[in-house]
Amino acid sequence: MLHNSHQQRLIINRCWLIYDLITEKFRHLYEFHIEFPAFVELALISGYLQVLVEISPGERFLHIHEEYDFGEHRLELKGYSYNLLNKSKHNIIRADSLPHH
Repeated sequence: MLHNSHQQRLIINRCWLIYDLITEKFRHLYEFHIEFPAFVELALISGYLQVLVEISPGERFLHIHEEYDFGEHRLELKGYSYNLLNKSKHNIIRADSLPHH
């Protein structure tokens, strides 16, 4: 069993990897930079990350949901879903860990 501090470090590293990918690939609202640390804190408490990012002002959103588990000295994705949403927040495209994907 991993120590709690090691598990937290693995989650923090994963969250900031996602942050880097989002900020590198998309233009987003300034508020995202302010809100993201709260998403990381919730991930540390709950074991899952859930983020909704406006990637095209008023037009497109990216919804990320990842659930974490711990293997031998590593973080494992227990479940995930990534959704590209339109301005009405309806799915345009989705990828998730369900067997049919």
